[in-house]
Order: sequence, then C-alpha cells, then structure tokens
Amino acid sequence: MPNGPATYDDLLTGGTQIMRGQHVRMGIGMSPEVDSNMAARALIWSYGGSIQDAQAKVVLNSPEVVDAVAYMTKLFKQTMTDEVFGWTAASNNQGLVAGQLSYILNSISAYRTAQATSASVADDIFFVPALKGPGGKGLASQHVVRSYLVPKWAANVDKIKQFLSTWWERRTARCTTRSCTISPHSGAPAWPRHYPAGSRMILSSRSPRTSSRCLPTPKSGRRTSGSRARQTPRKGRSSTPMFSRR
Repeated sequence: MPNGPATYDDLLTGGTQIMRGQHVRMGIGMSPEVDSNMAARALIWSYGGSIQDAQAKVVLNSPEVVDAVAYMTKLFKQTMTDEVFGWTAASNNQGLVAGQLSYILNSISAYRTAQATSASVADDIFFVPALKGPGGKGLASQHVVRSYLVPKWAANVDKIKQFLSTWWERRTARCTTRSCTISPHSGAPAWPRHYPAGSRMILSSRSPRTSSRCLPTPKSGRRTSGSRARQTPRKGRSSTPMFSRR
C-alpha cells in the first residue's frame, strides 16, 4: 500500500500485517470520549448505516450497522489491545507521538503536537481521505461540534439567549490579534476576514481525514505518502509500512 489504505478492508489487511510482523498496534478508541464517537460514526456511515433516520427514529439495529460492528470487532481483535476501551481523547495523540501506533482517527492536533515535540515523528505522519466501506462510500465525522441549547421549559429563555449573544459578540471582538485569528492546532484562521491569505486553508481543513504514522516498506524502502515521500528509510526504523496521510 504505497499510499496507505483507501478502504476499511485495506486498513484491516495492513493493520493486521503490522501487528503480526512488528507488534505495533493500531489506535482507534472504543471508549466514551469524543474521538471514539467520531470514529464510530464514520465507520457506521461508510457502511451505509445511521444512528437515526430522517424522522429521528433510532435505526441502529440495521444490517449495515451490524456489519460495521462486526468489522470493528475483527479490527480490534487483529490489530489492537484492550487499552482502547479506557482511552481518553488524548490517548491516541500520545500513542502516535510516542511512535507506538500505526494508525489513528483524529483531527490534526496529534500532528501539531508531534511537530512541536518530535520532529522525526512528525516527518513520518501522513494522511488519507475517509476510508471507503463495502459500498464504495467513504464518510468522515466532524471531530468536535459545540452547541448551546436552551430548554423550552426554562423560565429565563430570553435572558439565556441574550447572555449567549453578548458573550459571543465580546469573544469575537477580542479576536483581533494574530494569536487569536490563527489556530495552532487547525492551522487555519478562525476569522478569514482578518487573515485573507488563510482562506484557502479553511477549505482544505474542512475535509475530515484520518491520520497515522508511516514507516518504510520492506521492498523499496519507500515510505507511504501522499504529496511527499522519503526515499531512504531512517536508520533503526521498522521496515513495515504504516499509514496514512490526511
């Protein structure tokens, strides 16, 4: 897989080979935290399933969701360890930066952390588009969505709405410096009108992808990559490819 996995079947095949040959596990969480939920939604959607239908009826007990669960069970047994059941949102980041994981599903924060703490690891992190399911569809889930809700039964709905409106306006007004307009983790400006040169970055950052660490292949010594590749493997590195690119 010179460019990493393109499908969930590719992920199972490559992850299994790496786990058996190099004893390097994959890192997709299965615990009550945001990254695990994101990964579960992406898998279910790519398998053609859904949590709810258009009428807001829960439809988890569908053949597509059952197939997605069966796949994840196999993926866990062949490529991961029990630690994923107790992970926090930071666990896959920490494992990737430590060079202990072959593949994670995450926002770009793991890569930014590696850039700041371990340049050699950051240089081996690449990205792939959302993996495709059995039907050829690949969908990724939004990483973090912040919502503010006011229950209908609240006695002070108008005051709550006014508070949220005022708070947000003042927060926006404070974002007039470069440190506020540029997000260190996303690499894209939050307020494009203050930073026109970053508008193109926003478009690319809205396409959720998966990430992982790449190592050279055994035959050619070439690392899996997308837009860039290192022709010569690093001394002391494993000869098995890990993926992927964002």
